[in-house]
Amino acid sequence: MSNLDVVVHSNKRVSIMDSLHPIDVSESKWDSLFQFLLNNSETVYFYGLRVLVTNEELFNTIGFAAERILINENYNRIFFRLKTANVLLNRSLIRTLWLFFETASLVFLIDRDCEDILLKSSSRNILIKDNITQIDGCFFVYQGVESNVLWVESDQDFSNVVSNLKR
Repeated sequence: MSNLDVVVHSNKRVSIMDSLHPIDVSESKWDSLFQFLLNNSETVYFYGLRVLVTNEELFNTIGFAAERILINENYNRIFFRLKTANVLLNRSLIRTLWLFFETASLVFLIDRDCEDILLKSSSRNILIKDNITQIDGCFFVYQGVESNVLWVESDQDFSNVVSNLKR
């Protein structure tokens, strides 16, 4: 992962800083991370909070990316299951979605049967990051305040992945 600085905060929390520019998950340097997450999960979700612009491009992008919309509060809070192929083959679509929201994240579930738990906890709490502690087998990928830092958190120990990320 060239030009990426990986910092292990714990065996369940990692930050990855792009030293060249703001995060662009569509770049190939992110392939190993997303390949690992896909290999270790059954489903992937997009969560967007506080939409910046609602227009035809947003509607079309969501329509193309979403397998199933689970929560849609007039696009100010949206949570949907992504078509898995888009995560590896069409991350430019995810990048486009990411830019439409003030806060955007991806949730990777190891077991799709936990979707109901994720949905119920997300319905009660708008801060989806707080929900990962309630679900076994979850990876949470998000951009914090810094535009060039991507965070990955989980209830799983994924410290063995860090060596692959640093290559």
